[in-house]
Amino acid sequence: MGDRSTYAQVLHDGFEKHVLPMLAPLGFERAELAPDARAVGWTVRIARCSLPSGQRVELELSKPPGSPDLRLIVNGGGVELKSSQADPAVPRALSLASALNQFRGLGESREGEQHLSSRMDTVLRFLAAELANTADQLAAIAPELGPRIAEARQTKAWREAPAVARELWAKRAMRSEVEDRPVSGKLVYVGASVAIVEAEGVRHTFRFDTSRVDRSASVTLADWFTTPAKTQQPMRLTIGALSLRFDQRGNLVEG
Repeated sequence: MGDRSTYAQVLHDGFEKHVLPMLAPLGFERAELAPDARAVGWTVRIARCSLPSGQRVELELSKPPGSPDLRLIVNGGGVELKSSQADPAVPRALSLASALNQFRGLGESREGEQHLSSRMDTVLRFLAAELANTADQLAAIAPELGPRIAEARQTKAWREAPAVARELWAKRAMRSEVEDRPVSGKLVYVGASVAIVEAEGVRHTFRFDTSRVDRSASVTLADWFTTPAKTQQPMRLTIGALSLRFDQRGNLVEG
């Protein structure tokens, strides 16, 4: 890693691997911060695009360990993009910068460099996908980018961006890979739109239309992941022939 800290290296690698390639079709290139503008201990990565009219668009990522700060600057003024993803717990649309902060567990060096590298890679993959998903907002601010955005949408990475963002967003609170591990459970409560299942002495809440539930059928929980609180959370609930998939908050996403 040379003289870079672990954080600086993983931010550099993810920026080069995910963010710059997504922006390259729009004419963005890597740029460097002036030496006298660098704050001690901060890592900064910049992508810059100069348009024929002289308008300049910059994307800047910076921050000490943690979820990276995102700044989008058009002609010297800050711009905020709205994420394509939503959080049921937040009534208003999330800014893209706020969405990045939803990826918990970043920068916890006590858990080891491998954890830090994996989490930073995830958040930068999400950012890259979201830059494609929110491109119409950018075109509204800098119309000269419109034709370039139309061409970029023909590329594989841009076509796949919506699915990539959805998948990563659904896993944003996970601290581990999903483990199948089927575990038998029992229904302890069934309401019109919520079911509570107990397994291995722990109760898990699932929100969905329970009208299809056969209360006499066997219950299995699977697709487990580790939460930031170091607890185990299932994403798959099977009740008899009914198989349902949930996000990390227990909200139905499939089935």
